[in-house]
Amino acid sequence: MSGWSKAGLAGGAVGVAAAAAAAKVHLEAVRRLNASPFTADGFGLLPVDRVSTVAADDGVPLVVEEVGSAKAPLTVIFVHGFCLNMGSWYFQRRDLPALTDARLVFYDHRSHGRSGVSAPKRCTIDQLGRDLYAVLRTVAPTGPVVLVGHSMGGMTLMALARQRPELFDSQVTGVALIATSASGMATSRFGLSSRNPLIGALRWAGNLRPGLVQRGRPPVDVLLGPIIRAMSYGDKHTDKAVAEFSERMIASTPIQTVLDFLPTLAAHDELAALPVIAGRPVLVLCGEADRMTPFRHTALIGETLCDAELIAVPGAGHLLQLEQSGLVTDALVKLFAQAVPRKRRLKFRA
Repeated sequence: MSGWSKAGLAGGAVGVAAAAAAAKVHLEAVRRLNASPFTADGFGLLPVDRVSTVAADDGVPLVVEEVGSAKAPLTVIFVHGFCLNMGSWYFQRRDLPALTDARLVFYDHRSHGRSGVSAPKRCTIDQLGRDLYAVLRTVAPTGPVVLVGHSMGGMTLMALARQRPELFDSQVTGVALIATSASGMATSRFGLSSRNPLIGALRWAGNLRPGLVQRGRPPVDVLLGPIIRAMSYGDKHTDKAVAEFSERMIASTPIQTVLDFLPTLAAHDELAALPVIAGRPVLVLCGEADRMTPFRHTALIGETLCDAELIAVPGAGHLLQLEQSGLVTDALVKLFAQAVPRKRRLKFRA
């Protein structure tokens, strides 16, 4: 085991006033655009080579986007976390094509992002594992695959390993588990217990009736915003635009989705799946200031996957791929190099 190592005018006067107001708004937008290096390319406006919809085994449509050649020597499937969407991989999607010719695949979980709404009883980690299998067999029926999961996405990878261990013998050549847990979410100091202020606030909001809360979501988001930011990032100096970007993703997730998934997250236990993942290059990353999936969860995964590369990032929180994007991207490039079979040539660009 390696040691722990440390992103029509109504009149002339009205017309002049309107034009002035519009100019002011435009200048303010430009000022804000130039205030952060992360907003220059507009968050979410990245190129895409193919967009498709994959039907889950119960018919729920899952929106999939691909970047890179379908004939690439390696396919990488990114699986996002709870209350987020494929946009949470923004910096990896932006930067990786310049570093490697691997095909990158992103999709939204059921009831998240642009994918279809799920029946509440299907909002389970077990179902998410089957959803991932549907995406994998559709976009990459053959050829080596690396799976990258963040938070609930990492749990999804573990569920797939339990359900389809043969894939890890024949096709899955590498795995990255980022800020995730194999079990114990309901009992951790923060996690999904009532002691977690974010979970407590979400349950409080849901008890007001989900439909009512969703219609009045902006005031609720004002209340939840500071809590969400504190639970998402460890570094108080995280760029404001990055924090606002993740908050918009979370705010776009329906309250009903939040409530539907909380039970399965609390009950999650995939420790038995970890031996299936072993035996190939595995990357495990965690922020040392992660309050959603604390460091001890990562340590437990590392103890089981004794040959995994373990990286604990000082001061970083739960949204590691946004907060420390460069570190995560570099670690993934290293994983890809280890995971591609020798007979296939993956190009790495300087």
